[in-house]
Amino acid sequence: MAKKQHDTQGTPSQQAAAASKPEAPQPPGQHEQTLPEVEHDKSLAGGRQAHQLAGHAEGLFVDTAELARQGRAFEDLTPITQFARLVGDLPTQLPGSKVQWSVAGKTDMQGRQWVHVVANAQPVIECQRCMQPFALQVDVDNLLQVMKSEAELEAQEAHDESTGEVVERIVGTRRLDVLGLVEDEIILGLPYVPKHEICPSLPAPLHEADDDDTPSSPFAALGKLKNH
Repeated sequence: MAKKQHDTQGTPSQQAAAASKPEAPQPPGQHEQTLPEVEHDKSLAGGRQAHQLAGHAEGLFVDTAELARQGRAFEDLTPITQFARLVGDLPTQLPGSKVQWSVAGKTDMQGRQWVHVVANAQPVIECQRCMQPFALQVDVDNLLQVMKSEAELEAQEAHDESTGEVVERIVGTRRLDVLGLVEDEIILGLPYVPKHEICPSLPAPLHEADDDDTPSSPFAALGKLKNH
């Protein structure tokens, strides 16, 4: 898997607004992250707050090696509209829709470093059968091996091709955009051709015809050809 990096910079006026913005009180009962190795980007557009406030995880950057070595973990509920690349070409999202996510690092007995990404989201997408918007449940649970360099990543990918092994990998960085990584995994989890299970705006015969045109397997398709 290719390296994923997402750096965001604002204008000087936006940076000044971010620096002078007072810190809001922590809502009672909410989870708070206070980690020394975390870098909070204060140059984000609109004076966005850093990750100290639950539900406001913009600008959370971590050292991948430290994340894995120390077994650190992050989790939060983030408005789906904050994932600009995810929703940019999608229909209007449901009001208050949020993504529940967690990112955790670990090092196994062989010294290999991993990042575990879990996310649950319901983006509103367009059905490719009836062309109507609907909320699709997307569940992500991916374990990514951390490589030290692009060269090491390419070598491992070549090894995978020769052995048939399938392992998802990223290149480590001292400034991993946590929300950017979560967003990447959600985007990769979207179906290539999203469709309702049953389109509410189409009559039943059209559903049956659509299902009949999609053989359950190549062997079923071959059987249909032989019967004609």
